[in-house]
Amino acid sequence: LNTIEASWTARDGQVERLQLTQEAPEDHPTLRPHALELALVRARPDGPAEVDVVPARLEGAEAWVQAAVGRPAPDLVFPNHGDHGYARVLLVPPSLAAVPHLGAQVADPLLRQLLWGTLWEMVRSSRHSSLAFLELVRTRLPEERDDQILVAALDASRVALARYVPEERRMDETRRFVAAALDTLEGLPAGD
Repeated sequence: LNTIEASWTARDGQVERLQLTQEAPEDHPTLRPHALELALVRARPDGPAEVDVVPARLEGAEAWVQAAVGRPAPDLVFPNHGDHGYARVLLVPPSLAAVPHLGAQVADPLLRQLLWGTLWEMVRSSRHSSLAFLELVRTRLPEERDDQILVAALDASRVALARYVPEERRMDETRRFVAAALDTLEGLPAGD
């Protein structure tokens, strides 16, 4: 799989430039063309996050996305909205920093699922901390109501605890995970 990331600059609250880049694995160094949709996600103080969808094509190592220029500056860009591209996504630091605040505000369950899946893939490829992933699970997953997302994130958490957390932190992280799960269960409505 190729890995795709989106980076951008903004001026006066609008996208000035948005660039897609892709890399190929060393054992199969082939860059493929991709027709994608990008999700430009912005937080709103009074409701669900606002999501603009922008089409893009990526033929080589990089491409500028002219359709994004002039749109309101996003907090997060997800370069495979709708999961139409056969590629891994890598979130750049501004997008990664926005996920804890925006994830629960994203109304589209597929986009939330893709964000969780991307974070997990980034942990597996050593591009995101397992400890940061587990912190997000403890603080944000209790807000999630989609069963498929819950199951996938909980499965990823179990694997993270078993294989990706540093040995000296494993017991402490496991205790914190179990405590968060118990707190969440106790907070559910009676009979749920």
